[in-house]
Amino acid sequence: VKMEKGLSALFLAVVNIVELKGTLLMCGPTELSLAKAAFGEDCAITNGDTIMNLGNRVSRKKDYIPEITRAIKAGWSKPLERGASAIDLEELGTLEKD
Repeated sequence: VKMEKGLSALFLAVVNIVELKGTLLMCGPTELSLAKAAFGEDCAITNGDTIMNLGNRVSRKKDYIPEITRAIKAGWSKPLERGASAIDLEELGTLEKD
């Protein structure tokens, strides 16, 4: 999707509205670098640098977009070293539909 749309970075945010917890899924080193710049180094990152715990950040308008925009405006740039983008789908669990 990222290449098809000509995007520099692509995130998927998963929000637990019951517990008010946010999780950011990242598909590569560009996303990891931008997420660290936006949300800080103190956010827990797991599953081979593909999942970031955003704590109680749950709002796109109030929590995500302003921080990502701030990081970009502050001079964030894509990392020069690019590694393989790999997500083990088995470790992510299952998707349940209502």
